[in-house]
Amino acid sequence: RVFLVDVDARTWSEIEHPEGLEMDLLGVSELGELYIQTLKVRANQQNAAFWIELWDRSTGIWSRLMESPRKEIAETVQFFWKKDDSTYWMGSESGLAEYQVGSRSWKVRISGVDQIPGGAIHYLEMADGRIWVAGQRFISEYQQGPWKIVQGGFERPTSMLEGADGSIWVTSA
Repeated sequence: RVFLVDVDARTWSEIEHPEGLEMDLLGVSELGELYIQTLKVRANQQNAAFWIELWDRSTGIWSRLMESPRKEIAETVQFFWKKDDSTYWMGSESGLAEYQVGSRSWKVRISGVDQIPGGAIHYLEMADGRIWVAGQRFISEYQQGPWKIVQGGFERPTSMLEGADGSIWVTSA
């Protein structure tokens, strides 16, 4: 369930999908629209369909953007991020998925494969274009090539931030 909260009035309004689908909030677009993952359970319960949709609060219009990647990723989403006009990234405890708008396809990297150990729980895009992804025990870096482990030995990193001077801050459990 997704709620809109008016902090000043202390009111909560539930957002309902027009098809009555289950929803998870993924993030906010640069225009203020909501990225929402919807779930449509099919009759046999084995073959669920996950979709990424955009909801425009000002118009109430829903737009279906793409089908979510493999069930292992879609069920445990930790982040969803629009890198640029041609690429979206989705991370989960199971791995990382990258969506290419032009080809309308996902490239899925399950944990332990393609050098992303421990899933993708948090991400950080640095000012110089490098991307760090934190998994269960490792931080990996992507810079237009293979993934490289930056640092290991973390106990489940909980956040990553870049300071104004370029320093990186990491917290872990």
